[in-house]
Parts: sequence; C-alpha cells; structure tokens
Amino acid sequence: MNRNYLRKRMKNGTIQMVMFALLAGVLFHCKHPEGRTKAHHAEQMEFSAEDSIQAIWQVRNFLKWYAQNYKKASSFQLVDQSGNYTVKMDQCMAFLDFLKSSEMVSDTFLESWKEYFIEWQQRYQINPQDEGPPEGFDHDLVLLSQEPELIFQAIDSLELSIIELQENRSLVRIRGNWNYLIALSRENELWKMDAISIPSEE
Repeated sequence: MNRNYLRKRMKNGTIQMVMFALLAGVLFHCKHPEGRTKAHHAEQMEFSAEDSIQAIWQVRNFLKWYAQNYKKASSFQLVDQSGNYTVKMDQCMAFLDFLKSSEMVSDTFLESWKEYFIEWQQRYQINPQDEGPPEGFDHDLVLLSQEPELIFQAIDSLELSIIELQENRSLVRIRGNWNYLIALSRENELWKMDAISIPSEE
C-alpha cells in the first residue's frame, strides 16, 4: 500500500483539518491532583486498564464489522459523474446512516463526514471536474485507503495500543504496515469512533 498516497489524500480537503482537530481534542495529559491516596491511584489504574482493553476491542470490532459489510458500504454512489461532478448528498446521508447502524460510530464522526461532503460539493462548484476519478472520493473514505481489502485481511494481527485515556475519551494507535490514530468517546458505557486518521511521518 502506498503510504505517501494516503497522506497526500489526508492533506487534500477538510479531512485533515476535521480529523486532526478531533484528535487534538483527545490529546490530553492525565495528571493526578495532589492529596490522592495510593488506594485511589490503584483504583484509577484498574479502571484505566479495563477501559484500555474495551477501547482496543471496540476498534478491532469496528474494523471487522466494516470488513464484513464493505460490499454494502462501497455500493453507495457518492458522486454523480455524468457531466460536471456533483456530490450526491442523498447517497452520502444513506452511507452515513449505514455506518451509524454499526452502533460503533459517534455523532461527532458522522457530523465530520457530513461537513466533508458539503465542502467537496462546494469545491466541485468552484472548480468543476468532469473526467477521471472524483477528487476527494477516489479511495475508501473510512480507512483512507485504495486497498482496504489488504487491511481487512490483517485485522487480527494489527498492533493496537492506547496512547491516551480518560474516563470518556481514548486515543488508539495502530502501528505496522498500516498506521492510524483512532479517537473514541464513550456513550452509555460503549466506546464509539470519533475520528480515524493517518499520523504524520515521525
């Protein structure tokens, strides 16, 4: 898979701004106020360990759901390519409703993609395109890849780790052949995806 291609796509359009703004919201420092007891610290560590397992499990579970339902997810015609390209907002909303049916993506995730679709519709109006792959839609939008099937084949072997964690926010990193940052928030005891992005080169 061409990582440079993926990062180029991240830099083109609002996806970089939206997704990294969301991720910035969960890049926090967990500091213990003075005066807390060792017992309290131990409780926090136990709580965090359990949450870490749940957050990582949910990320892997979402990837499995997406792999199992990819045929349906990729069937939505998000761009009308007859004449000058236009974003088909009804199809985009249907696509988001389908992702929502997984019960593993948050309203924040869905609203961010709605903004993405709206901006690309405006871009097509300002700079018409009538040939070639539709810019902004020439890759899988969820995994930001032109070859999501390769990622699906490696789901069980992906290396996932927690970077940051607090009571209702977490940030999971996937390392290896595919590098991702995934921000999650907890709703009613269930972790949900807020944003999926590709980190910059370190």
